[in-house]
Amino acid sequence: DGGDNNVRSRAVDAVSLTVGSGTYLGISAAQTAIYTESSLNIAGGNTFAYTLSDYSKAVTVKGTISQTGGLLMSGLSE
Repeated sequence: DGGDNNVRSRAVDAVSLTVGSGTYLGISAAQTAIYTESSLNIAGGNTFAYTLSDYSKAVTVKGTISQTGGLLMSGLSE
């Protein structure tokens, strides 16, 4: 698993993020699970992003989102 189980306001805060084949990425955060300034590229694998706040988005991308494969699921976790 490799996680530390701590809840943060942003779990991933990056310029860009690419998720490739064979990757399993499961994230929950107090506010935004995935935040990127430039791009989010889903090229394979399984990505699950959840927020614990009714007032936040699970995934925020200020640039472009591209998905050429894989699975991206996001939403509110209760």
